[in-house]
Amino acid sequence: MPPEESGESRGRCPECGAELAEGAPPRPCRACLMKLGISGAIPPLAEEPEGADASAPGDPEVEVQPMDAAPPPPPKPPSQPMPEAPAGNRPGWRVLRGALVILVAVVVVTLLGRAVIGLLVPEPQRLPEYRLTIDTPGTGDPPSLAVSPDGRFVVFVASDGGRSTLWIRPMASTVATPIAGTEGASYPFWSPDGRHVAFFADGALRRIGIGGDPAQTLAEAPDACGGVWQPDGTILFVPECEGGIARVSAAGGAAGEVEWLTHLDEPARESGHRFPSALPDPEHFLFLAQGVDGVRSVNVMSLRTGERRSLFLSDSGASYSHTGHVLYVRDGRLLAVPFDVDRLETGEPFLVAEGVASDPGLGAAALSVSAAGPIVFRTGPYRPGGRLVWVDRAGSVEVILGEATDVGDPTLSPDGTQLAFRRTVNGNADIWILDLRRAAMTRFTFDPAADDRPLWSPDAQRIVFRSQRGDGPGLYVKLANGAGSAEPLSEAPAALEPTDWSPDGRLILAHTRSSGRRASGRREPAGWGIVMLDVETGETTPIVDTEFDERDGQLSPDGRWIAYESNQSGRPEVFLRSFGETDGVRQVSIDGGSQPRWSPDGRELFYLGEDGVLMAVPLEGRGNLPDIGRPEQLFFTHMLGPAGREVRYAEAYDRFVFVASENQESEPLTVLLNWQARPR
Repeated sequence: MPPEESGESRGRCPECGAELAEGAPPRPCRACLMKLGISGAIPPLAEEPEGADASAPGDPEVEVQPMDAAPPPPPKPPSQPMPEAPAGNRPGWRVLRGALVILVAVVVVTLLGRAVIGLLVPEPQRLPEYRLTIDTPGTGDPPSLAVSPDGRFVVFVASDGGRSTLWIRPMASTVATPIAGTEGASYPFWSPDGRHVAFFADGALRRIGIGGDPAQTLAEAPDACGGVWQPDGTILFVPECEGGIARVSAAGGAAGEVEWLTHLDEPARESGHRFPSALPDPEHFLFLAQGVDGVRSVNVMSLRTGERRSLFLSDSGASYSHTGHVLYVRDGRLLAVPFDVDRLETGEPFLVAEGVASDPGLGAAALSVSAAGPIVFRTGPYRPGGRLVWVDRAGSVEVILGEATDVGDPTLSPDGTQLAFRRTVNGNADIWILDLRRAAMTRFTFDPAADDRPLWSPDAQRIVFRSQRGDGPGLYVKLANGAGSAEPLSEAPAALEPTDWSPDGRLILAHTRSSGRRASGRREPAGWGIVMLDVETGETTPIVDTEFDERDGQLSPDGRWIAYESNQSGRPEVFLRSFGETDGVRQVSIDGGSQPRWSPDGRELFYLGEDGVLMAVPLEGRGNLPDIGRPEQLFFTHMLGPAGREVRYAEAYDRFVFVASENQESEPLTVLLNWQARPR
């Protein structure tokens, strides 16, 4: 039977397809090996029977020739179809296998190359963190500092024997110089391009070019609490610390219309929104929310929707760092907290520095963060206030209290022998009384809530003051000898700030928030108006309440006239009118004025000029309104830091009590470079 029919399988040569011996595995036949010239280089491929000849079954008939003989003619193609080659020998597999080999080789070479490059060129390492110091002239306003967006300059408020001004210091220099036109400045902040600085002075928001451009007034800000210059050319600022946040064009001029962004949340007992600061997302910003109970929190708000949320408790405003952290001050410690600008969420805070100065009253921190990375802060205790001194009309100074301390709101007893004032110790503001004859100082109030604005009754038997105790700010009365406890005035509304007591003792003058309806018809945060409070009934009656801000009413010694401050002319000025009359208003001050005070005989009216000089105006006549003389300069007052709204002086017969500043020694500025953004 032919082999094909026997059922036996025969191997075939993979090169020519010739049949091999039965049972032999597929292999090249001898003829193909001869053609390849390797027959002697390999062992026999299969054991053949002894004596078998070349024509034995298992190999095709071929003539065996020496290797140097001419090659035989190629064999004829087999008469049967070629079987499929094994999978490993198919042409597609060969291409794939070659591609895989090349790919593996490329990967190996790449990895080896990176390893060699890593050995020869090490990866750049993070720069080390540096902390440098910059000495400055003395200042009574440590929080007023700002580093430029590119980190090349820092501006700060300082005094060199005169009125406080802005100083500028290049980081590459060792010399700081004052900036002309910034007298009385506070809370500076930079434009995004670093070419201008905005600041507050003399009751206004102003800007000045660091290249020598003159100062320009942008908006009124009688009691400012910070601002920030936005990339869109607008400025967010706080005109009054006990109000909301407003927005105005940084260009000023006709574009200087003020738009109010925030309003106090009365159910949440908020008393002020302060110190706005920028975020990378120009739609949102940070600010400090102040509560009537003294609790403060950093909030984030959307300019598009007006929605806001509280992020964390803080003693100060906060600043964003390009590292993705928000920095703020709590209990004198500079802290950083991770902040997700997309989700508006924070992580766990950690310590950056100890002993950073901040204003415990307003919440201003001696801290500024540059968009380029540098962080600038000032350490040391915050020493607002100053010394209580006597100053005569010639400007001669006599120290009352030799110790510089945080004091304010001085008011003399009717006989001039005692002085009541606000004094802050360990963050708690109370009323104290100083016996001027014996130089003995006595604490008058003891509540942990803040107390300020003391006023003597005409008979010197009682003292009225404002306090944050209870459900919020209110007026309280206590016997001047300290006996008994303080009693709230019946039905006295919150947010009254007492300014004077009528000669007959029946009425107390105060300023408070008015209706808030402005001449433009737009609803805005309430302005200030003057009211009189009936001491017996607790009822209040408006005296001066217009579309403008009126405050600090002072009755003449005979009770016929009232002097007060108003911004009806576009800036704070002192005005005079008959008490109880609505007509016959006269302007007293020239070129700005605030905090009017009567002489004891009623023949002079004093006020503070915008440049910090005490002015005196003679008054003559007995009609509905006296004849007003020309203001006369008395002396420069050396007022501390921001002018603010705090009472800074009291009048006597021939001299005045002042809270006077000195050229205080200050801790240097600390510049933090290459901050590592990790716990110390």
